Amino acid sequence: MAGVTGRTRQRAVPGPARGAARLEHALDRMDIEIEEQRRRVADAKTRLAGYEPRLGEAFPLQGELDMKLMQLAEIEADLANTGV
Repeated sequence: MAGVTGRTRQRAVPGPARGAARLEHALDRMDIEIEEQRRRVADAKTRLAGYEPRLGEAFPLQGELDMKLMQLAEIEADLANTGV
């Protein structure tokens, strides 16, 4: 291994102490991570409960959306015809 110093080699192959320290850090954070994920699930359930009653309702801006989609289709057709 010409040109490789002992210091570089140590970084490439971490020792057992470094691996153990990384594992301990991950285990220490596990409770925090679990709680954060539980909070995210609770938030998602709350949002879902707010959305469910609106299922099947008409979109209040459907007419405007349809108009904008037609305008977009016209612009895309014009662009296709101009070769842009």
